[in-house]
Order: sequence, then structure tokens, then C-alpha cells
Amino acid sequence: MRQLLATETESGDTTGGTISQLSQLTLEDWLWSGAILGTAFILALGTRRVVQRLLRNASNPYVGTLLGRLTAFVVFSIGFVYALNRIGVSIAPLLGIFGLLGLALAFAFQDILENFIAGILMSIRKPFESGDQVTTVGFSGVVEDINLRTIDLRTFAGERVFIPNAMVWKEPIVNHTLLGNRRTTLDIGVGYDADLELATSTLVDAVATVDGVSSEPAPEAFAHAFGDSSIDIAIRFWHQPAISDEWRVRDGVAKAVKAALDREGIEIPFPQRVVHIDRDDHL
Repeated sequence: MRQLLATETESGDTTGGTISQLSQLTLEDWLWSGAILGTAFILALGTRRVVQRLLRNASNPYVGTLLGRLTAFVVFSIGFVYALNRIGVSIAPLLGIFGLLGLALAFAFQDILENFIAGILMSIRKPFESGDQVTTVGFSGVVEDINLRTIDLRTFAGERVFIPNAMVWKEPIVNHTLLGNRRTTLDIGVGYDADLELATSTLVDAVATVDGVSSEPAPEAFAHAFGDSSIDIAIRFWHQPAISDEWRVRDGVAKAVKAALDREGIEIPFPQRVVHIDRDDHL
């Protein structure tokens, strides 16, 4: 009890002493303190603009905005501390309070901070940009917006999905449009009595005539499996990376392949099963 009273007395003495010191400040001290704060504020604004301008082209604009604000905060904080020292205010208690407050906020907003940090890392790493077509966390679509909390994805079904940055950062990301070209494989079966050399050359020639199929790398066809009713051939061709191009070119390839095989008299067998029945002559 005595210790508590002593602590309260000491705290009261400290507060009273601080108030007494402030009351003894002259007008010049207050003017100097205000001038320091004003200068720090102007320098903070100028620093923020300079940082954002320097990072406008070199990095993601969100990173430039963030670093500009952080730099401005640091500059103004230095000026604020210097202004407090100028009027004789001790900043040690304030630093302790701000530290505890920051720790409490970090625990309370853990998910928000996690998404925030993941957004910064992705903005620096740049696995995709706005307009890219990606697949991540089970969703596929066009990246509409990248901010420091979510990735805004417009799916190919016309839906808008907001995916937290932390989930995207932890999962694999497939960027379909990054490299500018994409390969598709179409499987088709021919009969066991077909000439495979003729079949593969016919398929390659047919695919090469389809609008949207890239000539380099050239289309390919490989016999790769013996199925129950057919010999399976894999047709591989390259095209533009957009999903719409994939569906359009794939449709053209399927139609061209069917027409070419029909002209050559090469059958595309349907699944069939041969059943043998043993008859007992005594029955």
C-alpha cells in the first residue's frame, strides 16, 4: 500500500513537474517548436511526392504510394520528437505507450496486417499485373485490380472474386498470359487398322491451316497410347494465351481434324466391346 501511494505520489510529482516546466516556457520556445513542426510537415509532404514519383515507373504504384507515406511519417515523427525536446517534454513515456498500443493493434488486426504485407511482397515480386489471366486458389479469370489487401479477379463466367493477398501468396499462381504464347493438347483416336504415318501427317497438315494456330513452334502429332478401341494420338499446337483464343482455336482444330480424317478415309472409332458367348450343344 505504501509502495502504491509512493508510486502515485511520484507520478503526480512528475506530471506536476512537466506542467510546471511547460508553464515556464517563453513565447520564443513555443514559436520554435511550431516552426519545427511546420518544417517537418512540409518536408514530409515533399519527401512523399519525391518517393512516389521515383517509384512510379520502377515499381507497382501501390508500393510507391505506401513507401511515400511511410517516408513522410518517419520525417514528420523525427520533427515531432525534436519539437517536444525543444520545449523540454520527455518522450520516453510516449514511446512506451505507442509501443504497447502498436503491439495490441498488431494482435487485433493480424489478418489485415498479413494481407497488407503479402500485398507489398507481391507488388515487389510481380507474379502478375492487371489484365493478366491467372489461376490461383481454385479460381481462374482476369486480374482487374491489385491492392494492398485483395486481388480482384473477374472469372470467365462473369463473376467478381475478391481473394485475400495472404491466400494468393501462399498458393501456386499460374499466369496464363505472361509468356505470350500457350500450348494446347487435343487427343483423338484412330482405328487399329489405320496407317499411323498417314494419320499423323494428315493431322499436322490440317491443324496448320487453322486460323490462330502458331506456325512456330509448329503443330505436332504423336501416337502415345493403345486404347480399348483405338490408338490414341496427341495433337499439340500453340496459340495466343487468352482463354477465349484457346476455345476458338481448339474448336477450329477439332473441325479441321474431323474433316481431314474423313477425306482420307481414316475412321475415328467409337468405344465398343466384343462379347463371346460359349454355347453348350447339350442344352
